[in-house]
Amino acid sequence: MKFWTTYDAAESERQKGVEEFYRLQHINQTVDFVTKMRAEYGKLDKKVMSIWECCELLNYEVVDESDPDLDEPQIQHLLQSAEAIRKDYPNEDWLHLTALIHDLGKVMTLPQFGGLPQWAVVGN
Repeated sequence: MKFWTTYDAAESERQKGVEEFYRLQHINQTVDFVTKMRAEYGKLDKKVMSIWECCELLNYEVVDESDPDLDEPQIQHLLQSAEAIRKDYPNEDWLHLTALIHDLGKVMTLPQFGGLPQWAVVGN
């Protein structure tokens, strides 16, 4: 799986990490695994917090291994996504919110939310 045609050394190493991430994801995300995760996390008993509190947790504590643009803070990514959708679909408030919250599940990689491996939570 290749995403770019040219690499410098840092991008090449980053690309290898992304490829390894997706390899692990495709091996480990089985029907049994997903069924167990739905049972565990479907209880919604881990924590109550605001959307912004969750965004802040992502910003300071989560680096997405599947994203080759690792230099962008999570909050910036969430806000840029929401703003781009707002610009393209100004009358669709629900879609703006969806763009803002689309990565909040990444908190499940944090120890206080189960410490799941990233292949279980993030990626396309």
